[in-house]
Amino acid sequence: MRSLCVEVPVLKGEEVRRRLQGAGLLRTGLRIEREGDRLYIPVTSREGLGLPVVEREFAEESPHLRSYRDLVEVPEPLKPLLPKAFDSIGDIVVLRLEDALRPHERAIGEAILRWDRKARTVAVDEGVQGELRIRKVRVVAGEPRTRTEHIEFGLRYFVDVERAYFSPRLGAERARVAAQVSPGEVVVDMFAGVGPYAILIARTRHPKAVHAIDANPGAVELLRENVRRNRADVVVHEGLGQKILPRLGPVHRVIMDLPQGAREFLPATVPCVRYGGVVHFYAIAERGQVREAREDALVLIRHGKRNAQVLGTRIVRGYSPGRVHLAMDLRII
Repeated sequence: MRSLCVEVPVLKGEEVRRRLQGAGLLRTGLRIEREGDRLYIPVTSREGLGLPVVEREFAEESPHLRSYRDLVEVPEPLKPLLPKAFDSIGDIVVLRLEDALRPHERAIGEAILRWDRKARTVAVDEGVQGELRIRKVRVVAGEPRTRTEHIEFGLRYFVDVERAYFSPRLGAERARVAAQVSPGEVVVDMFAGVGPYAILIARTRHPKAVHAIDANPGAVELLRENVRRNRADVVVHEGLGQKILPRLGPVHRVIMDLPQGAREFLPATVPCVRYGGVVHFYAIAERGQVREAREDALVLIRHGKRNAQVLGTRIVRGYSPGRVHLAMDLRII
């Protein structure tokens, strides 16, 4: 069905939807559509919005179907185990399943494809393995492929979910870090993956130099391709960050987004950061032990013969029951 709609960034979507609903301007019965980092929210009028208004086709929303969970047929005792959320990476959906749901994984995948018109492939995530952060996946429905194109903040990334780790849930965190970069900085992403931190910073923050490092050859291949297609001024390095970083220092800023293992490299990283520079350090911490995780990071920095001021600590997301993905901004002194 064709309708007027407002076009807004994904990060502003919920705020705008609530504002439209409160003003009586939200058109119900149609599904909100997403393309890349933009949302299209159906509205009833052009007047009084203060937002870009366009016209496009929308799918009608059944009042009785709120998610794929309403479409899938599994035994009643198993329905509470159906995942309530999953990662949409381009047109590939990646989800985790309880072991009891394995006999029904194809039916679950096909239900997701019927529900999400943009999805073309559904894969089960069997966990990130090894030092190279490679996600083991198994395609259970749709097209038999693991490569896709993902759009984030208007930038386009080739991602292979089987060859390089990528999480769309970290988009807001990447934007938060990028916003702190000042013109003229030298920035190093020690565990760059397919390049979302490095490319976003290079394209939006006018740094002096951006270096992206990764030890995974599959990730580096995609990283180089993404640097080219986004016309980003990023120097790509294949190898171990702790060996390459000393050749680049002293630098203004280092991103250490390897929450399962970054603490191992923190003492060797801080000597390469100039006085007053910043390390964005990530860790997995027990919920309720954020202070202890922060103190652990400061001890590791002292092992590197430096000190640090904690600029901020935030929980990026839940990681597992009782554990959180933690971000710390550390000014090195």
